Amino acid sequence: MKKYYIRTFGCQMNINDSQKMAGILKTLGYEPAESWEEADVILVNTCSVREKPDQKVLSALGEFKKVKNKNPDAVIGVCGCLAQRAGYEILQKAPFIDMVFGTTNIHHLPQLLEEAQQGNKAVEIIEDIDENETQLDSYPTVRDNKYTAYVTIIRGCDKKCTYCIVPATRGKERSRRIGEILQEVQYLVEDGVKRYT
Repeated sequence: MKKYYIRTFGCQMNINDSQKMAGILKTLGYEPAESWEEADVILVNTCSVREKPDQKVLSALGEFKKVKNKNPDAVIGVCGCLAQRAGYEILQKAPFIDMVFGTTNIHHLPQLLEEAQQGNKAVEIIEDIDENETQLDSYPTVRDNKYTAYVTIIRGCDKKCTYCIVPATRGKERSRRIGEILQEVQYLVEDGVKRYT
């Protein structure tokens, strides 16, 4: 069976996104790897709030290049806020990367992965929000903690605070439908979750 490894930098939104990506990979028949050295797919979910996380990501990519040298068929992807803000720059600095995608197109992971596995660079950084973004909520979530879950109420932000990069990396504010949220919470209750964030 093929294996995946996801390394997450940043906030709870990134943790939630990583759990969604793990769910997508699970539906594609992947299972979690014990370590990145044994993974067939490595995803680096990035943060872009400060310069230090940017440097940590670039350092981690250097480690993951070793996997590519050992296993040329391994797919290495960079996603998240740094990818949304500087995806093409990342590809220039680390040309061994196979996939780069932003925060608003996580639901395209199956297509991007297929494209990368065919030997193409799979890059998708879009400014416009895809109306199919809500498909992301239909995928299962692979949670690290059985009793705790993140429930997305809103994505993005319309405020333009001078100190904050969220509107630039997560897009305009989009609210989920109340029925979808309640349905997700009901499923989580039935699954034994006790704490919601």
